[in-house]
Amino acid sequence: MLLLCNICLVVFIMDVGQFNFIFDRLDDGIPEDHFSRFVVRFVDEFYSTLGIEEKDGKRGRPNFPLREMFKLIIYAYSCGVTSSKVIEDQAMFHKVYIYVSSGIKPSERTIRRFISEYGYLFNNLLGCTLIFAGEVGITDFKHISVDGSFKKANNSKFNVIHKKDIQKLIGRYNGFELDVKKIKKLPRPARKIIDRSDISNDDKLNLLFELETQITMSDQNTVPVNNVEARWMQNKEGNIQISYNVQTAVDTISKLICSVKVSQNPTDHYELPEIVKNAIINIGEYPDYVSADTGYHNEVSFEYLKQNNIEALIPDKKQTRENTGRLSENPYHKDNFEYNAEKDIFICPNNQELKFKYEYQYSSSNKDHPDKIERKYMNYEACKNCKHLQKCTKSSHRIISEFASPYALETKNKMNTEEYKEKFKKRSSTVEAPFGTLKVYYHVNELPTNGINHTEHILSLCSITYNLKRIYNRIKDIYEQTDDINLFKEKIEELFNLKCKITKH
Repeated sequence: MLLLCNICLVVFIMDVGQFNFIFDRLDDGIPEDHFSRFVVRFVDEFYSTLGIEEKDGKRGRPNFPLREMFKLIIYAYSCGVTSSKVIEDQAMFHKVYIYVSSGIKPSERTIRRFISEYGYLFNNLLGCTLIFAGEVGITDFKHISVDGSFKKANNSKFNVIHKKDIQKLIGRYNGFELDVKKIKKLPRPARKIIDRSDISNDDKLNLLFELETQITMSDQNTVPVNNVEARWMQNKEGNIQISYNVQTAVDTISKLICSVKVSQNPTDHYELPEIVKNAIINIGEYPDYVSADTGYHNEVSFEYLKQNNIEALIPDKKQTRENTGRLSENPYHKDNFEYNAEKDIFICPNNQELKFKYEYQYSSSNKDHPDKIERKYMNYEACKNCKHLQKCTKSSHRIISEFASPYALETKNKMNTEEYKEKFKKRSSTVEAPFGTLKVYYHVNELPTNGINHTEHILSLCSITYNLKRIYNRIKDIYEQTDDINLFKEKIEELFNLKCKITKH
């Protein structure tokens, strides 16, 4: 028989008519520098910042302590264990899990419910990992890189319902008859809604209204039945699948994940302000630089960064083609016209200056997006006397159109300097690695999530464990690189109430 308490494990062994008593501490046999101890102390240190008021259940079994639930879930995910059933088994039989959770034995259902009810706090704990990283001097968060990736939704590509079928079913539940022949002709996902016996007709109608709303918002012809907030998106391999757009912000020095945001938009065009805003909240300060790829090169991104005094490291399409060696070979292509930001001119291959003449402003249909600006550059006199005019343009003179504000053009000029090119190079080795780890180690594409919020909570949880592992390993590395090891050791122990062990390899 086993009895568990917070301090020790008491084992009663029946042996030839008598009892033997064995007292064993929960952490006996677990090394002092084991990662599980790091997780326990991290949650103990920052739990109070979550501001949770634990409920006292007056009926049935008492509630499981939330602090221990956080420890158990975080440690399990750090080991790549994401199944609630497996976590339940480990909490019952695995010594390290028993130590981490102080011996609590939540059921599979309790674990799922905990993640559902308290998943919104995972982003707070993600911010706590960054606070700790800053305190121990791992990074300064001066340069943040942003990127987007797709997470496959938990929905078969065949389990979708068309707009016209939704409207037929809405009519049916609003009193319009739909004969048997027409019902039989409906695709299977639509018929399954009719055949469902676990919900009332009113609930079916509400579900159909939700599907209709989502299909109107998405501007797509179908909507997934199991994951109504997911959208059809084209991944990097060119395959179209039902997915969520996952935005991540990563610190360039430490490669720590600063924030995670899940979006329905199939492109990254207007995602930068929200992901950077979330990263700023988590790290508690404004970065000096934000780098992103050409997909974020638009006035929405530049306007936000300019307002917050953040330098943009975002190349335009020409600079991206230049970096990948895909510039046009045509000498009169716009790629071969050099822009001078100081003079605000374009210099043509014949060394003539095309000056700014006028601009058009196109009102945006979206109130959250700034108006689009088209700037025109030309030099009629130079073109009139140019012997290459026929090769350069079919018009009477060459016109260069630039869809950008003066701030965007200024950024373009900076991105042509060696200093900014070197800063931008750091992005490629930074931003893609963390999400790649989440895909390979945590198998996030296979994790069954439903809806934007649930998907974001699970990805934040995975990001917490990713950050804790990096911090834990980084501290070990710093030990070997620091001249005064003992001073650094004392700093870590004081900040985090962590008993450190120094080893040389």
